[in-house]
Amino acid sequence: MTSSNSLIDKKYLYLIGGLSLGIGALIALNKSKKTKKPKRLTENLIGIEMGGTGSKISVINRRWNASANKYDYQVLSRFGVDSTTPEETVSRLLEFIRGTEFTQIGIASFGPVCLNPKDPYFGCITTTPKLQWQNYPLLATIRQKSGCENVFMDTDVNAAALAEYELGILIKNEMS
Repeated sequence: MTSSNSLIDKKYLYLIGGLSLGIGALIALNKSKKTKKPKRLTENLIGIEMGGTGSKISVINRRWNASANKYDYQVLSRFGVDSTTPEETVSRLLEFIRGTEFTQIGIASFGPVCLNPKDPYFGCITTTPKLQWQNYPLLATIRQKSGCENVFMDTDVNAAALAEYELGILIKNEMS
């Protein structure tokens, strides 16, 4: 289903991207059931949702709330573009975050997407009907153009499912 390099398997960040705040930026929380004090008390994260017709990017601040023993998230800025060619779409999204300090990027992408790190097409959008996007190395391109090594990717379908799971639990816990 997913690889060791996919968002799902990361300890502190396994999903940014998906469906939230009406623009496609969602943060799913630490996968660990035991919340412990983080190494960084505050950091900016980048969430990218690659859609077949439109793509979105958000800058999200994640701050440790010691009294609640959890992270609080705030969307600082967001931007959307039409999904045209891969080069134009990625360039416009990354231009939006130029000069922003951040530690990680999470991508939720339309697919199919190769998530097997042993496959030569790992991180690529593969056999999509959008011909210009076929076999496009999305993960590698965003890592290279952003200068960030902590870039993780999953499908938009997995991101939405994880978002529903995480947010549903959060909402249930906050309402009880």
